[in-house]
Amino acid sequence: MKIQIIRCSKPGYWYAGLVDTTLDAVECGNGDWKVRDTDGYLAFINKSDATVIGWDEGIDKTESITSDGSTAAYYELPSKAVELQDLISYKNMNAQIGEIFRACYRYGECSHSAELRDAKKIKFYIDAEIRRLEE
Repeated sequence: MKIQIIRCSKPGYWYAGLVDTTLDAVECGNGDWKVRDTDGYLAFINKSDATVIGWDEGIDKTESITSDGSTAAYYELPSKAVELQDLISYKNMNAQIGEIFRACYRYGECSHSAELRDAKKIKFYIDAEIRRLEE
């Protein structure tokens, strides 16, 4: 996956001078991208400081896609996606949207989470996302 550093939230981070640089991301977890730095070493970038710009095939996910009414490219799955987290990372979902996506995917299938609990969880996170967008 290719990510582009779009900002640096703290001046002391190793990538402070690399805004607008594109790097290969190894994975995303716990709010950080794991990347190979410009010298080839593994390093971390705060997820909010970078955006996904491509997934192996070089697809640019920063541009909007227009549909002609038939199936659109934004419904195509990335070739290397093997689990839900791969799709969440590929689409650069924030925490709220990721939780909604997970809850919708497992809706009513998980023994510790009945449909009503899942529906309430979805509502909680969508309300949080709406508040974030309205700010």
